[in-house]
Amino acid sequence: MKEASRRALSGDEIRAIRKEGKKITSPLFLFYYLPDPRKEQVTKRHVAIVVSTHISKQAVYRNRTKRKIKEAIREFSFFPGYVGVLVAKKDLRNTPQQDVVNEIKRLHIRL
Repeated sequence: MKEASRRALSGDEIRAIRKEGKKITSPLFLFYYLPDPRKEQVTKRHVAIVVSTHISKQAVYRNRTKRKIKEAIREFSFFPGYVGVLVAKKDLRNTPQQDVVNEIKRLHIRL
């Protein structure tokens, strides 16, 4: 099993990326990013997905939103070589999956 720091971004790393990183905005997302300091894993994606309680108070709906975003990232090779935080700006439950994928593609182009 991989150690936790290699598997996911810690809370301190997420705060540092949001504070020090560059920001790209779109109608659905905010994306904060930095070049990946883990040199040996440049080809991997390290993206934390944040869905606030402002989106929904119910964890079920926040988790559905996260799953929808994760699936869109899986469909599209999302920012290899960067470490980032993807923040949902609105509830994506009723947004078609293809719209989410297209928005992520637009973010990638703007990078």
